[in-house]
Amino acid sequence: MMKNKHLYAIDFGTCNSYFCRCAVDEAQPESIQLVEGEDGLATVLLHRGDREPLIGNTAIEEWGEATESERTGYDFRFNFKPDIVTNERARRDAVLFLKTFILQAQRASIAFAPDRAEVLIGVPSEAASSFSERLAAIAGEAGYGSPTLIDEPKGALLHHLWRGDITAGDASRGTLVVDFGGGTCDFAYMTRLEVRHSWGDMLLGGRLYDDLFFQWFLELNPTAEAGMRRTGDTFYYLWHACRELKEKFSRAMMQDRSVLFTRVVGRGNYGGVSNIGWDEFVARATAYTPSATLARYLGEQCESDAWRDRFAAGPMDLLDWFRRTLADGLEGNNIRSSDIERVILTGGSSLWPMVKDTLCEVLHLDQERIIRSNRPFASIAEGLAVLRPLQRRTSESRNSLLGEQARFLDEMTKMIDGEFVKVVDVVIKSLLTLLFDNKVVPLLRRFKSEGGTIRHLEERIAVMMRAAEPEMQSILTRDLGDLAAHLPTMLEKRMAAWFKSHGTTYLPDPGTIGIDTPHNFGTHGLEREFSSFFDDIQHTLAVGLVGAIVASVCGGGGLALIASGLPGIIAGLVLVVVSGYFLARHGRKLSLDMAKDQNLPPGLLKVILPDMVMSRQLKRGREEFRKQILEAIKEGQAGSRSDLTKRISANIKHEIDSLSELNQL
Repeated sequence: MMKNKHLYAIDFGTCNSYFCRCAVDEAQPESIQLVEGEDGLATVLLHRGDREPLIGNTAIEEWGEATESERTGYDFRFNFKPDIVTNERARRDAVLFLKTFILQAQRASIAFAPDRAEVLIGVPSEAASSFSERLAAIAGEAGYGSPTLIDEPKGALLHHLWRGDITAGDASRGTLVVDFGGGTCDFAYMTRLEVRHSWGDMLLGGRLYDDLFFQWFLELNPTAEAGMRRTGDTFYYLWHACRELKEKFSRAMMQDRSVLFTRVVGRGNYGGVSNIGWDEFVARATAYTPSATLARYLGEQCESDAWRDRFAAGPMDLLDWFRRTLADGLEGNNIRSSDIERVILTGGSSLWPMVKDTLCEVLHLDQERIIRSNRPFASIAEGLAVLRPLQRRTSESRNSLLGEQARFLDEMTKMIDGEFVKVVDVVIKSLLTLLFDNKVVPLLRRFKSEGGTIRHLEERIAVMMRAAEPEMQSILTRDLGDLAAHLPTMLEKRMAAWFKSHGTTYLPDPGTIGIDTPHNFGTHGLEREFSSFFDDIQHTLAVGLVGAIVASVCGGGGLALIASGLPGIIAGLVLVVVSGYFLARHGRKLSLDMAKDQNLPPGLLKVILPDMVMSRQLKRGREEFRKQILEAIKEGQAGSRSDLTKRISANIKHEIDSLSELNQL
């Protein structure tokens, strides 16, 4: 059967579910609504005997408007998702709920054919494999083919990235996704759209708070419970009416915790709540015990006694339970507050003020760094829906970049060569000024005025050279530091422009998130990579180059560098003066060595080195000195230059391989 041009993304939730459609090649998700204007669907199922079951708000309305006699043939099912592994009835309800959605969509002429398209379904990142396997099997049985299960936190993060609520850079540095829904409390620490650590508590969820308000409501309306048992309304009020009460109370408290809250509950048959406030809620939440109704329900639904064991010691502090779950996971996974750039709240219970309070307290964050969607029930499905179009664009960008990788590396190498030549020119000018202009030339002028042997002159220049080593190192370190300061930024900008030309965004891998932490997820990006590289080689290269320069200048105890420069010219002129005596008897090389030991008086030097000749020879000697320093620098940096090129090549490949949907946002 031919696949259609859409994919479907589903957030199958405990209290609400969201069904979304998206074109496979365009990241524009749209809600699938059984009832126009009803964004999202209550995860409820109303069995009506031999008649077709109802789901969503339609089921809730039908139950609420039915007579007592009609209800005798009805079975209203809530909160079955958390128990699909441990309870066969919950599994069957989940299958029927998903299957009924297909039937009702088709009946309403809504284009929804999950058996002919890819289906993505979100799962809590902390869910056991048994839960994921059971959910996939349920979806397959309900007519959704072979769905792909994806971590719900990834969907939540993609949703906020796609909407522009957070930047891709923020997501690269670290995001904590908090999914506090009806049936779970799930934390996921993410970088670059990958879940690095996840933890949570499958027993802690919004349904405990539903029960808290259910008990509160019953205390304020003592006759309500008997009436509910008579009409079969007990679970309707526990799972629906009191959940709505909880959400309305939450919204009011988010605005002003000093107000007292009054509302009719459900259809008003059994009363409401009057003048309840935040302080009383906190008191109840810090000493919570499950109601007999919830205990009976959980006893029927769950094979495990884990929930009962949790309350065996007496009342539980729900607020502290959430706080400890968060803090223990952060500590156990060695995640620091500084590792978290943003916190995303998803799930209906994330609307609770105490959730944000606890996050700010534990993480020491400003509230501005915590965000949530105004439709938190929709964020996961919409985020999952854009995943495939973004992945398709990522694959196209990756292939395009790989095709140009060799050319781009050559371009980057030439850029580095050009920048290094500029720095070398600055280095040589600084060294010439330091060594030749300020040290060698004064020695030569003094030699001309005082006389002496050429060998002694060479020895004095060699001593001066070695004494100048700290100053030479300082010049090299300074100028290489300038290169380290600006070259990585240039490389980074060029990489970003190259990525952009191929329809994607360059997001350097953040690498090590903190010193002494196990979070090492990649390299550092070009800027950090090569800043670090230059920091490593700066001193070593400076010392090596100084050694190479000194070695090239100082041959033995004399000056080999400018044998064709001024001292060499002096030696040659001495040979002329002595009428070729040494040359005739001993040959040129030995004669030159003998000439170096001749004591030359100042008067002779003034004759053979008039000012014009000396100026010309100093200029010549300076040029020879420059060439020798340049050669020494080239030889000294050859190894480091090769290492740098290899690092650039490896980094380019790593960044291409690391491309993800994040680079498309």
